[in-house]
Parts: sequence; structure tokens; C-alpha cells
Amino acid sequence: MADDKLLSRCEAKAIYQNLLDIIGQAIECADFDSYAPHFSLPHRMVAPENSVIIRDQNHLRTLFDGMIDTLRRQSVKGLTRACTIAEFVDAETIRGSHDTWLLNEAAQIKQSYVALSTLRLIDGHWMVSDSQYDSASAALPDEITRRLAQQGNAFSP
Repeated sequence: MADDKLLSRCEAKAIYQNLLDIIGQAIECADFDSYAPHFSLPHRMVAPENSVIIRDQNHLRTLFDGMIDTLRRQSVKGLTRACTIAEFVDAETIRGSHDTWLLNEAAQIKQSYVALSTLRLIDGHWMVSDSQYDSASAALPDEITRRLAQQGNAFSP
């Protein structure tokens, strides 16, 4: 039984990391068409002092474009993301956390932050349904937090 639980955790972590890698590549390439299919809508995103419900592709696109613009203006040249823990809640839900490091041209860390995500298996595909960024670290780029707040005011209930 203990081996099954360990295997289950390893499988959950592999699924979570795979999704991080796919989404991270889409961010690095500024490729919304590769990014969007990995998020279920509506999607709840909680950042320091802000909460947003992303209801449709247009809203997701607006946030994505703002994030890409911010990363470019901050001279972020790459990002590294690593799953720290992931567990199955049930057969169609994984909850986990990951670290993200934003890198400059010399591949030195400019900033880092922690996120908690819920993944759901929808029509045979794992998708991020909920994201929460660690407010305790205060490391989520201020500009991204500001954009979330602006978009949240425009799109939240």
C-alpha cells in the first residue's frame, strides 16, 4: 500500500511537471495558441491581494499578452519551473506546488515565486483549473500583480 501511494505521488508529480514544461515553453515562445489549451475556463487565479476569475479566451489572452509584455520589459530571457510536490486528490484532480525562477540573459535568477495549482483531467487532457501565487514571498513581479488587479476589476464578478 505504501508503494502504491509513492507511485501515485510520483505519477502526479510527473504529470504536473510535464504541464509546467509545456506551459513554460509557450510562455518563453510567447505562443498563446500553445498556452491556452492547458487552462480550463473559468479559471481562478489568486495573486497577492488580488483574485481574478478568467471566464473566456479573450480574458486569458489579455492576461497572457500583459504577462509577456511585462517579462520582456523586465528583460526576462527565460524561466525555469520545478514541481515541488503533487498529489492526486482523486482520479481526475491533482493538487501541487511549484517554484518559478525568472532568468536574465546570463541565466542568473532575477526573481522567483511559488505557485499552488489544481489540475483537472478534462476530456482526457490535464488542465490547470486554479492557480494561487504565494503572497508571503511577495516575489510575483509587481507589474504582473498590477495587471491582474486591473484585469480583475474589469472581469471579476
